[in-house]
Amino acid sequence: MSSSRRHLVDTRLGQMHVRTLGEGGVPLVLLHSQVVSSRWYDDLAPLLAGDRLIVMPDRIGYGDSDPAPRQLSFSEFAEATIDGLDALGVAEFDTAGIHSGGIEAIELAVQLPDRVRRVATITAPVFNDEERPAFKEMFGPPPEFADDASHLEFAWGWWHGAQPEGYDLEIVQTWLVDHLKAWPNYWWTFVEGIDYPMAERLPQVTQPLLLMVPHDDIHEQTERAIPLLPEGSEVIDLPHMTKVMEILTTHVEESAGYLKRFFA
Repeated sequence: MSSSRRHLVDTRLGQMHVRTLGEGGVPLVLLHSQVVSSRWYDDLAPLLAGDRLIVMPDRIGYGDSDPAPRQLSFSEFAEATIDGLDALGVAEFDTAGIHSGGIEAIELAVQLPDRVRRVATITAPVFNDEERPAFKEMFGPPPEFADDASHLEFAWGWWHGAQPEGYDLEIVQTWLVDHLKAWPNYWWTFVEGIDYPMAERLPQVTQPLLLMVPHDDIHEQTERAIPLLPEGSEVIDLPHMTKVMEILTTHVEESAGYLKRFFA
């Protein structure tokens, strides 16, 4: 996304790298998932930037932002993002996120009811006590760097498996590089996401809310969120998307259409 502008801004947790695209309108803040960076939105952002400013932070500890100083909660991630938005002069804004980016979007909406106009999340997992240990084990610490480069094989296999069928392998290389930048501390973002009190926070959202529900590996957990949504929330079921990456790749124009309509 060569036409995007790059910014380095100070936050309470270190310098944050932010990309912006477009101008005007109510800014839309796009929040990426764990392991990756704002490049997550390279295909989606240009479809949303026709008449508004798009703001894409690299979460602290990810992409080209400073490393995380310690294990951080999503409340702290959101507070650092607020610092970054303040530094850029962004007052009122809309926000959207995928997986852990959606968690942060929910947190921003709850923390800033007077500044967040609308919020969209792609998945909103509600984990129960019985399944949390298994999910934490599944997304446990990655292997250490190894002389035989087996850690690279691990990371490549991770993203190759997430790739929608027939999609360009170049994007796998992009995600692999971001994965290595976040190594090894990204794993505790998974832990924080699994422990996030989604069932408590969702009913506290007062803004218009859109939940998009792909049938991915946390589909069951996201369906639990639907009865907890604030009155008037919108739900879009996406049974034809079985990997969350399809939202940003093979079905990106469809996804952009839902978001543009909701944020209009």
